[in-house]
Amino acid sequence: MTVNKKKLTVTANSETRKYGQSNPQFTASYSGFVTGQDKQNSDVTGDPSIASNTDEKTGVGTYAITIDTGSLKSNNYSFELSQGNIVITKAPLKLIADSKTRVFGAANPSFTVTYSGFVNGEDFARSGLAGEPQMTTTAVATSPVGPYSITFVPNVTTSDNYELSYESGTLTVGKANE
Repeated sequence: MTVNKKKLTVTANSETRKYGQSNPQFTASYSGFVTGQDKQNSDVTGDPSIASNTDEKTGVGTYAITIDTGSLKSNNYSFELSQGNIVITKAPLKLIADSKTRVFGAANPSFTVTYSGFVNGEDFARSGLAGEPQMTTTAVATSPVGPYSITFVPNVTTSDNYELSYESGTLTVGKANE
């Protein structure tokens, strides 16, 4: 009588990470063991080789996690390999409207933004952000003394690799010098 090896499916587990992060340690799952066996109590030894051609600079998207037998060995099982996927999601990036001051009667100053969350040593110019952020306020030259919100004009700035969030600033209108 001939006893054939039982097929054991070895699947690269799918993963998710954010843009700019390192790949996690890739792992595999096994299905098809018989008689209550698992990898620890069977004759399966070694580990599969699992890799992805992605790194911290790989943009948002879904990419293959490849798998090969690596050092896997068994007298009782043959190996069927199944790849997984790594999903790279957007990294968070906060745009913060810088607070400003001016005196009553003066024109509003130019509004500026501070960024928090760039990865891979990027800045605005090297990040792939599209569209310069634009900010606005309800204050005009004749607005009374007091604080006014500086808010972002929606949907002006976009990014393939960053999930943008916005934090308003404050324009403080002070008394003119008497």
